[in-house]
Order: sequence, then C-alpha cells, then structure tokens
Amino acid sequence: MFHEQFVSAPIPNLPYSHASTLIELQNGDLLCAWYAATEEKTADQTIFLARLPHGMNHWESPRALISGRLAQGNPVLYQRADGQLWLIYVEMVLPLDWEKCRIHMVYSNDHGVTWGDRRVLVEFLGYMPRNHPLCLRDGSIILPLYDEHKGRSVFLISRDGGAIWELGGDIITRPGNEQAALAELSDGSLIAFMRTREAPAYIWESRSSDGGWNWSPAVQMPFPNPDAAVDVTHLANGHLVLAFNNSGIYRTPLRVALSTDDGKTWTAVADIETAEGDFDYPSMIVDQAGIIHITYSYQAHHCIKHVALDEAWILQNAARSGI
Repeated sequence: MFHEQFVSAPIPNLPYSHASTLIELQNGDLLCAWYAATEEKTADQTIFLARLPHGMNHWESPRALISGRLAQGNPVLYQRADGQLWLIYVEMVLPLDWEKCRIHMVYSNDHGVTWGDRRVLVEFLGYMPRNHPLCLRDGSIILPLYDEHKGRSVFLISRDGGAIWELGGDIITRPGNEQAALAELSDGSLIAFMRTREAPAYIWESRSSDGGWNWSPAVQMPFPNPDAAVDVTHLANGHLVLAFNNSGIYRTPLRVALSTDDGKTWTAVADIETAEGDFDYPSMIVDQAGIIHITYSYQAHHCIKHVALDEAWILQNAARSGI
C-alpha cells in the first residue's frame, strides 16, 4: 500500500516550512510538528503542530504552538510509556544562528491538546535535537543531539524517565557528522546513522553495545549523502527501514532502504520522490498496525508532505537488490 497527502498547505506569510517530526500517540492519532518562517533563521520562525485523528483521512488545520521574538526550531516529539508527551526544540539567542541556540522541552498530559511550562534541557549553546529519542529495553531513554560547533553526534541518556540527563558517548568523524537516527537491534545493541557535514559524501554508521555510553568508530555506508538528514525505524519483524536522499549532491531522490539483518546489508531500495527539487529531512515511524509513515520537507521547503507505505510496497518497488 502507498498513500500520500500534505500535512498542510503553505503557512500564510511564513512560506518556509521545514524539519518535521512525526509521532503516533497512544490514542492512535498522528501528530506532526515543524517550524515555519519567512526564511530559515529569522525571528518569526514558529513551531506548528498538526493532528491526523485516528481513523480519519485528512490532517486537521495546523496551529502555532511556540513563537516569540526569537527563532524556534528543530522540534522533536516523543511520548513516554505513561502517556506524557514531550516536545523538544531549540530557541536561538541573538544573533540568530544555529550555533547560538538552547534546547527546551515542554510537556503535555492530554495528547498534545494543552501544554505546560517549558524547561531548559541543556544550558549551554549549540547542542541541537533532530531525531526521536529512543526508549531502550532497560527503560533508559537516549536522546540523540548534535554539536553545531564541532560537527559531532552526542547523546543524552536518562535513567529516570527524563528528570535527570547524563551526557553519553559521542561520534567523531572527518568530515563531521550530525543528526544521528537510532534503532535498537535484536541483541540490544544500538545502531546510529548520521548525515555527513560535507557533500558529496556518504551516510555514516556507528554502533553501541552499552546503551549509548560508548560508540564504535564510524564507518561510511554505501549510500551517498548530500549533507541532509536521514531517519531509521524498525518493523515488528525486526527489519530496519532507512529513509535518506540517495545523492551526494542533491536532496532528491528521497528513498527508503530495507535491511533484514540488523543493518549488515540492505536488500531493497525504493523511491518515494524522484523529481527535481528538494525532498528532505524525513521523520519516520511505524504505527500500531505496522504501517510506515514518513513526513518530509517538500519542494524547496514550501510545506510538509506525509506518505504511508508498508514493507510489501518497498519490496515491490525496489530499485535494486543485493547492495
């Protein structure tokens, strides 16, 4: 199966929409957040939120959630097992630049209808979120971040549900890497996939056997990367799905790849978007029914698009096999 639609039309007076994050709530709703602005790194940069109610076919109209005199960006959604919903994001300080931003978090206990006061998650400037936190089988939560100053992936780890965070290991490469996407493998180890900081280049891969406190030396994957975000998720059968731009230069095509052996090999690659333009920053989840959902920035970041597909569609539309 394959279904596509737009999360929303372009936001009036804020034509630049980017960096979506997608989640399925415990009540079955899909929730998507992103930022919109006149252009990137302007003071009107605002975080929007839209909902696709369970059983419905169309997204509700988005609402502005976080705005102010400073730019807000890079939202990340996460729901704890007890139902508490988190929105993690950054707020830039003057002058407006990604290297001068601070991570904040707000909470909701009613599936994102209302939100409480915000909390500063990391005091120092230049650490940024992009991909979902991951709750490990031991109950700890690992939040992937990246260091905008040094071009490396770093990780915060909480062993008490998010009250206290500790700094885990980091992943250093040459050229740099950032925006790690995480999956927990069948043996309990972690795998991370990172964008490169130089184009043309390739996606970086690293593994951790101790819950993110230490990471193996990163290696380059066979997939090119145009200095653009990637995401990964795993299916109920343990197979991994990776979403990325399969180009060293352009943010097209947007593709998904399938691995049946914990990322050792990738046996099927299928195209989602192949036209000229930008189709980037995928955020990917698997819902309770096993359907893969992906949101991404569409065509020069005019709006956010949503596609839903399954593993059978990937296999049927595979561009090549035996990578």
